[in-house]
Amino acid sequence: MRELEPRLFSFNNPAGACPTCDGLGVQQYFDPDRVIQNPELSLAGGAIRGWDKRNFYYFQMLKSLAEHYKFDVEAPWASLSPNVHKVILFGSGKENIEFKYMNDRGDTSVRRHPFEGVLHNMERRYKETESSAVARGAGEVHQQPLLRHL
Repeated sequence: MRELEPRLFSFNNPAGACPTCDGLGVQQYFDPDRVIQNPELSLAGGAIRGWDKRNFYYFQMLKSLAEHYKFDVEAPWASLSPNVHKVILFGSGKENIEFKYMNDRGDTSVRRHPFEGVLHNMERRYKETESSAVARGAGEVHQQPLLRHL
């Protein structure tokens, strides 16, 4: 624990702000219902904006997930099981997945690691960038009051 300093209690200094809301009292999040743009589309066909065949890197991740969890990326999102929805949106937890990545030259590498989930990926990218392109690409970023501040 760091030493207490007066600046940690200042309303206009980010050093003392809540790390979740940056002192604003609201939490920003991506709404799963908005991230899934059309549940009748397949993952390959664009059910999740930015994660379809046109985005090679992210689609490779979904294909590796499909191989591991035995589902079809060509099947409509609405037909996939609730467990598959949960893994895709929220991640695999601590379970390692074998991901196959192909580079521009066609060379394939294999890595085993947990899948962070589409929503966590979007939130991380949104927080790490100064650009609003991530938010525009996934739909609107929503805000909700942080209950522990009420």
